[in-house]
Order: sequence, then structure tokens, then C-alpha cells
Amino acid sequence: RQREALQEAEQIIAHAKEEAERAKAHAEADLEEYVRRREQQAAAKIAQAEASAVDEIRDRAIELAIAATARLLEEKMSGKAGDDAVAAAIKQLPDKLH
Repeated sequence: RQREALQEAEQIIAHAKEEAERAKAHAEADLEEYVRRREQQAAAKIAQAEASAVDEIRDRAIELAIAATARLLEEKMSGKAGDDAVAAAIKQLPDKLH
């Protein structure tokens, strides 16, 4: 009877160890999946931030180019020089349109 109880205790312990190993393997797999998802989320956020930064830089470059062009046009196209340039452009229109 004591031998049966000992064997039963050993079986219970062996079963508990197997369950613990399965639980450990499952927990490790869950953790790996969680880490993988978090890495993907971080990579997506980084990519989004990079794209946003590129858009902001491009927009700022366009603003600066427009402002510089406007300033140049104001400086170079005022007075007689501007009037002459506009007249020459108007004179060339018929040739450019055909």
C-alpha cells in the first residue's frame, strides 16, 4: 500500500512536471509573439515618423523656394525691366501657342 502511494505520488509529480514544461513552452511562445508584435509596431511608428519628417522638410523647401522666387521676381521684374520682360513674353505667346 505504501508502495502504491509512492508510485502515485511519483506519477503526480511527473505529470506536474510535464504540465509545467508545457506551460513554460506556451508562455515562452506567447512572449516571443508579444515581442515580435511590439517590434513591428515600433518599426511602423518609426517609418511613419520618417515619412512625416520627409513631408515636413519637402513642404518647408517648397515654401522657401516660393518665397525666394517671389523675392527675385519683385527685385528683378519691377520698373522698366519688368515691363520689358512682360511685353517680350506677350509678344512670344503666339509663337509658343502654335
